[in-house]
Amino acid sequence: MRAARGPFEEAIPFDGKIERPLMTLHGSGDLYARFRSSNRCATPSRAAGKSSWLVQRIIRSPGHCNFSGAEQAAAFDALVEWAHTGKRPEGDDVLADLTNAGTKFTTPLRPGDPGVIRVQPAKQ
Repeated sequence: MRAARGPFEEAIPFDGKIERPLMTLHGSGDLYARFRSSNRCATPSRAAGKSSWLVQRIIRSPGHCNFSGAEQAAAFDALVEWAHTGKRPEGDDVLADLTNAGTKFTTPLRPGDPGVIRVQPAKQ
């Protein structure tokens, strides 16, 4: 059966039956691994009743895996603490309103990010 799906385990449909802490990072501007792949992890996990094992963080960055050292270290430290203490870290709800998604975990906000642009209302 594996040969029919190819050599990569990622080709196997995800059933959401997570058994241990899992944290994902996803760049909001990643055109290679599109954002809907985050949904493909969240939705089956919720359906399987295993969403308590999943934390997803959105990083407001362009390109594929364009995470800063600070973003990677914070995520790794949170995952290790979760595994050791059982205290689930914060994440983004990838199935909710994404207007301000990633602002909490993006360090620093990149130049030109909509989160740093402030539009002044026109004077009337």
